[in-house]
Amino acid sequence: YSLRQYIGTPIDNGGVHVNATIVTHAFYLATAGGTNRVSGLTVAGVGLANIDRMERIFYRAFVFLMGPAARFTDARAATLQAATDLYGAASNERAQVLQAWTAVGVQ
Repeated sequence: YSLRQYIGTPIDNGGVHVNATIVTHAFYLATAGGTNRVSGLTVAGVGLANIDRMERIFYRAFVFLMGPAARFTDARAATLQAATDLYGAASNERAQVLQAWTAVGVQ
């Protein structure tokens, strides 16, 4: 997140494509696990065999829980809410989403 670019500029429509990698990296870490190269934080992930769980969480969050003016913090909150709605507040899925957003630097 600290490497985000073009926010508030007309370049890349405010960085929509460049900065999408922040969200996709959070999704990847929550699914497959790994270490974020900037923060150095490691996330276990739910495993590639369970990718459908993360797909459901991120789909629900981005389609039903966020508006067009959403920010990265809103995406974090929405995916955490979606994980809670779908799998429970104490679920591994929610824990992995939380760790992934923290690893990419979105608080």
